[in-house]
Parts: sequence; structure tokens; C-alpha cells
Amino acid sequence: MKRIRAPKIVLTADETMMSRYRWGIFVGFSTCLPQGILPNWFYFSVFSPPVPRKDGRAVYADFGLRVVEAVLAEEFGEDEVAVVHPRDLEKVAGGGESRTEIIGVSGHDFLGINPPSSEFVDLLNTGPPYNRVKFFELMQKPVMQEKTVVAGGKAAWQLADEETMARLNIDYVHLGEAEITVPKLFRGILEGERLPKIIKGRESNADEIPNIRGATIHGLVEIARGCGRGCSFCTPGMQRLRFKSVEHILRDVKTNIEAGQRSILLHAEDVLRYGAKGLAPDEERVLNLFRRVASVEGIKSVGVSHVALATVYHSPKLLKAVS
Repeated sequence: MKRIRAPKIVLTADETMMSRYRWGIFVGFSTCLPQGILPNWFYFSVFSPPVPRKDGRAVYADFGLRVVEAVLAEEFGEDEVAVVHPRDLEKVAGGGESRTEIIGVSGHDFLGINPPSSEFVDLLNTGPPYNRVKFFELMQKPVMQEKTVVAGGKAAWQLADEETMARLNIDYVHLGEAEITVPKLFRGILEGERLPKIIKGRESNADEIPNIRGATIHGLVEIARGCGRGCSFCTPGMQRLRFKSVEHILRDVKTNIEAGQRSILLHAEDVLRYGAKGLAPDEERVLNLFRRVASVEGIKSVGVSHVALATVYHSPKLLKAVS
């Protein structure tokens, strides 16, 4: 087997997060279903096939992984960071001669205990959810025992316990946003510094979020971060609302188009509040964003990840205008 030159840092996620989700990104919610409904081979061939890969690198990846890739590439150089599908980990990072020192793992629901995984498991009761099963499979790979493992992402809180970390062979857990603190963490690890096992990230400003360097699954592009409504039961609701500039968004769109994507999915907690100064949408800024994105050469369709029903109720004409 031909060995691919290994970077110092490899980023990955379990197979349920490294899929091209046939029929659309929202099929990804099926990875929260429990095993036992369909044969595994059928599910991962038909519903959740792996993303395409080239030279050991994932052609498409989760947007969060792409952001971490970008901040680390800026710190260490593009050749020293790679996003890799778990099926390729041994080939890229395994073995005694590998240069890889750190494997970063991201996840939205590592242990399968967030909604909707928990509800699906309780309702159907046929086995553990796919996301939990595949995460454990990933952590049991020999290469994960050989390297320094850093876990992060939306579900990092599930692992932020030293007993859990020891059981899963996780060396560090990073909580929160990555742009400012992850490069410092990885630099400290590579230089042999003594570091806390659990690190809390610092919230970044919109201009501190880098452009992605690789394409995302189903062309997802983040246009805003946070929600700003302040609901105490909701993590995004407690985050400060920040909007990326249209120029920044267009650069991420073009990165996807250059990699072969033809559909773009604009992502925010409420896409219709893009550019708003309060709860009411700024209709002209939303329409301008959609016009600019739709005008990029090569795009066939523009979709959205989330809109709030309250915004739709108060601005039905805006919804119709962007539909």
C-alpha cells in the first residue's frame, strides 16, 4: 500500500459526520437513528455513503472541520494540516514512520445523547444510535492510541470529564469556538508544554473567522454565528450574534463551486435575520445576500439550513422573495 505523506495534524470525525448524505444534508439526521432498523452495510451504502476522497484527503467535509483546518493551516502551513475520512486514517497517519502527531476529532453528538438521537432511541429501542457506534469505532482504531487526540465541536461537553477522556483515550477536550484558542493549544502540544486537559475557547469576532480552504458537505456555508435571542435552554441562543460580510460568504461559496458543488446551503440559526440589528429582519440585506450568492457562476440552486417560524410569521413576503 502506497503511503501518503502525513501532515503533523490530521482532522477527522466519525463516519456519520463524513458522509455526503444521499438526497440532501437533512438526511444526516438519520445518523441519529438506532441501529437495527436497516442492515449497516445497506444504510452506509444507500443513505449515508462516505464523502469522496483524493490522495487520502476528504474532498467535502463538515463546515466546522473546515474552519479548524483553516485556522491551523494559517498557523502551521497548509501542508501540515489535512481533513481525513476515518477509513483513511491508518493510511495517512498510522505506523511508526508517520509524521502525524495530533489527531483532532469533531462531533455533533459523540455519545448519542442529544436530541434527536435520544428520542429516536427511546421510541424505536432497536439498539444504540449510529453516531455513538461510529464514534466508538473511530476511537478504537490503533492509530488513535498512537497519537495525541484532541476532541472538540458542538458535543465536546459530553467528553469534558477526565474519567471519560481516559476511557476513550482522549488527551484534550476543547470547548467552544476554535478560531482564537485552538492554534495556541495545538502549538503548545507540539512544543511539549504542560497544558490543562480541558480548554475553553474564546468567542471570536466575525472578522476573526477565516475563510474555508476546502469544500463542505452539500455546499454548506455559514453566514452568521449565534442567535442573540438569549434563550437559556439553547446553546446557539446564548451565543452573541455575528454576521459575516457578503464578500467573506462569497469566497466560501466559490471554494465550494471550484470543488464541484453546484448547490449552496446558506447556514445560520435564522437565515432571514442576516444583517438584522434586532429581531426584525433587514429585508434588503437578506435579498442582497441571496442575489449576490445566486449570481456566482456555476451555482444551480441556493438553499437555507434554518429559518425561525417567528421571522416567517412576521415577514411572509421575505420568505416568498427568497424561495
